[in-house]
Formats: sequence, C-alpha cells, structure tokens
Amino acid sequence: MMHFNLLPSICVWITLISVIVMSKFVTSSSKDIQARNGKVLLFPVNMGSHFMYFGTLGEDLLAAGNDVTLAVAAEAKLPTHIEHSNMTIMRYNLNDAPFSKKKEFMRIMVQMTLSTSFWELMELDESMRGLVELEAQQVLENQTLLETLQKEQFDFIVIDSITPISLTLPYNLGIPYALIGAMCPR
Repeated sequence: MMHFNLLPSICVWITLISVIVMSKFVTSSSKDIQARNGKVLLFPVNMGSHFMYFGTLGEDLLAAGNDVTLAVAAEAKLPTHIEHSNMTIMRYNLNDAPFSKKKEFMRIMVQMTLSTSFWELMELDESMRGLVELEAQQVLENQTLLETLQKEQFDFIVIDSITPISLTLPYNLGIPYALIGAMCPR
C-alpha cells in the first residue's frame, strides 16, 4: 500500500488562501486603497534571500498606499535598495547571532548543495530547522520586541512560513496574517 504525505499540498493551499486574503486587504483600485490602506508588518526569517522577497513585497505594499514595517534582527545585512526604501525597518536584538550568520548554517548549506542522498538531505533539513527554532524561541522571549509590536498596532502581518512562530506571533498580536514561504510550520 502506498502512503504519501498530504502536508505539502495542504501548505500550498494555505499559502494560496493567505495570498488571496492579503490581496483583498490590499486591493488594486486606487479608490479602495485610499479607504483601506493599513499598517502592515513584514516578518521574514533572518536570511538574505528572504529579505529580498519580503523587501519586494514591502515595496509593492507601499506603492498600494500602506504603511509597511520590515522587522529584522539587529545584525541583519539588508540589501541597499531595501535599506533606502520608504518602508520602516524595525531592528530587534537576539541573545545570539541570527542563524544565517552561524558557521553551522554555512556547513549545512554547503552539505545540502553537495549531497546526492535524499536521506542526508532530510537529516540536514532537520538540523537547519533546529537553528531556525532556536532563533524563533529568542524572538518569543524578547519582551521588548513583543511590547513594541503590540504598541505599533499593526493591521496585518505577513510572516515567513519557515519559522515556527509563523502562527504564534500573529495570534499573540491578535491580527490577521498571511504565510509566505516554501515550507509550512510544524
């Protein structure tokens, strides 16, 4: 009997539904934008490629008339065009360096690139998740950050689905959300 995992297809549908909900929040009619612009928080995982994607999304949301804040670790190196955009950059402290700046992360990335074994890739993915989970825990333990996010009174959050806090953070803030990314939270 063949078994397969439905989680990937469910994740695709959840992401599509989230994007549809977000598109309703940010409509293309300039008349609606004036009436419905909002305060949007973008919360990517602390990694260069994710900054690029969320930065582009932020620029589009700004063009639609929204106030946009991009939250990143204090040590994060953002691309110049994002640093100099009109979106607000909110930097927060972690007790440790962002996972993407650790030697362990680089070792895992190199091994993933060179690996030809499915099982080794699964092990490496699990190691990568461990690094992401440690950072997510630091975010949830950062009371200064959580209080700042509450005070800002965001209307909507777009959060990276790779992070384990992708459902917890919007719930704690009490705001609607969209998950964007290649993976679903566990």
